[in-house]
Amino acid sequence: MNEYTISLPFPPNTIFGIGLFFLIWLFGITVLLLLQNRKFGRLFRGFKVSDLDELIASHANALLKMQKSIDTLQKDVLDLRATLRQTLSKRKIIRYSPFGHGDSMQSFSLALLDYEGEGVVLTSLQTQDGSSRMYGKPIIRGKSEFRLSPEEERAIKEALK
Repeated sequence: MNEYTISLPFPPNTIFGIGLFFLIWLFGITVLLLLQNRKFGRLFRGFKVSDLDELIASHANALLKMQKSIDTLQKDVLDLRATLRQTLSKRKIIRYSPFGHGDSMQSFSLALLDYEGEGVVLTSLQTQDGSSRMYGKPIIRGKSEFRLSPEEERAIKEALK
């Protein structure tokens, strides 16, 4: 029997250590590639594309459509804000008895104002004979060119709070 001996330039433990190092390194790279593949899977989800350029172009188109939608929504919000500033959103009603007796409280002053304090104050006075009279006065920035009753002034002041 012939015996063959191989002489290695390194001791066997060193070769084993180097092999183990490369095995761990290969395992690490495999894990990193799997994680990267998962990221690409999420990126490609919902798209039937075979080319990365197609995917990027489709994402860019989707972003442009979303930006147009956002621009439209922003314009709509600005339009709604402008409209809301003109609505009669500030209101207050004050009920009272104009003759100071009885508790019927059938008379009232109603202030209807917008954001700028412009609008109208409506007053209904119940007379002693049972009829009623309605008055309307324009309001500009919380003031009227007509003389206001204390109840009308109170309704305007409380509506503007």
